[in-house]
Amino acid sequence: MQSEAASHAEFSAIRYAQCWEDADILLEGLEIKAGDTCLSIASAGDNTLAMLAKGAGRVIALDLNPAQLACLELRVAAYRELSHGELLELIGSRQSTRRSDLYRRCRPLLAPDNRAFWDAHPRQVEAGIGGAGKFERYFALFRGRIMPLVHSRNTIQQLLAGGTAAEREVSTGNTGIPGAGGCSSMSSSPASSWAGWGATPVSSAMCRGVWPTASWPAPVTP
Repeated sequence: MQSEAASHAEFSAIRYAQCWEDADILLEGLEIKAGDTCLSIASAGDNTLAMLAKGAGRVIALDLNPAQLACLELRVAAYRELSHGELLELIGSRQSTRRSDLYRRCRPLLAPDNRAFWDAHPRQVEAGIGGAGKFERYFALFRGRIMPLVHSRNTIQQLLAGGTAAEREVSTGNTGIPGAGGCSSMSSSPASSWAGWGATPVSSAMCRGVWPTASWPAPVTP
């Protein structure tokens, strides 16, 4: 039987290059015990690997989108082959000029299909695999084109400066940036106004806390 989601969405490309749920809350809710067998939606692989790191004996990852399984397997290969710092470079969390070299070290550990997928996407590897998804491209557009219209770079740097929890709360209050700035700004605008930026009605609804269950809209091609 064909999935309803598969009939309305295009699954040849990465939709989520990172898992945006809070893994700590997920693990707390699941109460994973040593040796447990867990079932996970693969997505980009972060939550799946978090379950494994928590002590699960076996984690079965499923996904309708083969590209998401390629994300998971490359992360597994990177954990096995790279140092922590090199992993952060490959993901894109640190500046790097050698991501292609790091990928080549991981490449022999990939299954043929997943190796072929990443071989066909060198630009995503060069840019950092953590930004290769459609959802992350939307955030990049928001960060580059919308956020500067709302807050200055100094204001954003003030928010990102860190500090104690109390200091961060004061900073957030002073800048007027809510804890989920992108989503809160998005939720105040009609979904149609964000379609041109690559946001589907589903992602707009998710940001507003409305989780569609009955229907899946057609994808918006970026």
